[in-house]
Amino acid sequence: NLRMDNMPESVHLCDYPDVEHLKRDIELETQMTHTIIAVSLGRYLRVKREIKIRQPLSKAIIVSHDSNIMALLRNSSEIIREELNVKTIEFLHNEEDLVNRTAKANYKELGSKVGKNMKEVASIILNFDEDQINDIIADKAVVITLDSGQQLEIGKDEVLVVRTEKEGLTVATDKDITLALDMVVTQELEEEGFAREFVSKIQNLRKEMDFDVSDRINIVFKSESKLATAILKFDGYIKTETLALSIIEKPEVFDKSEVFDINGISCVISVKKHSI
Repeated sequence: NLRMDNMPESVHLCDYPDVEHLKRDIELETQMTHTIIAVSLGRYLRVKREIKIRQPLSKAIIVSHDSNIMALLRNSSEIIREELNVKTIEFLHNEEDLVNRTAKANYKELGSKVGKNMKEVASIILNFDEDQINDIIADKAVVITLDSGQQLEIGKDEVLVVRTEKEGLTVATDKDITLALDMVVTQELEEEGFAREFVSKIQNLRKEMDFDVSDRINIVFKSESKLATAILKFDGYIKTETLALSIIEKPEVFDKSEVFDINGISCVISVKKHSI
């Protein structure tokens, strides 16, 4: 579909086109660069907490001190929401809403500068308040006064900002973007996660059984009540995604059945092509 008559036999044999700078949308490129960072942070957090992408979560929270980045990410919020499988995206201006922050002296950077005063300087930095930490993050020098009356400017590279996640959140930061995922999985979210995993298993069975993409099917399954309730609750979604005409829970299954692990729960599934 990409090939035109004046091209070689394959587009893979064509030269790359010359760049037409006037057709570039720099703002869009910048927006997508930040969007990719946000999505990557969310995926990293899911892997870190061992939560599959098919398990929906209630929300992702995004913070940036750069108002331009925040505006660009707001325009990409629907993309981020879909990629991270969350119900909502929330934007906050203050990182401290997501994490508890403390400051520590960077001994390696401060050593030659403060010498014998290191212990006192480290104690002062440890007691930095939120405004001072914000100044450090924004690369603004913080002036401290020693007991001797000597004043020192403390810069960004001389302080380590330690972030501790607040309860129920998992947080990651890259460049000027901080993203948090609300890790509380409610019963409703858990049930939707079961349904999405069930769809994945059915789709794999369709491929293994060499069904045509338009073939209608009937599904029979058996599992413990927790999973069965979720499957029957989301039967409309499952039928749409798998082209199923029926989803039945019963002790007996079709002759050809397979046992699957669905988020830690065993489920026996049989799929049969619907015959007219």
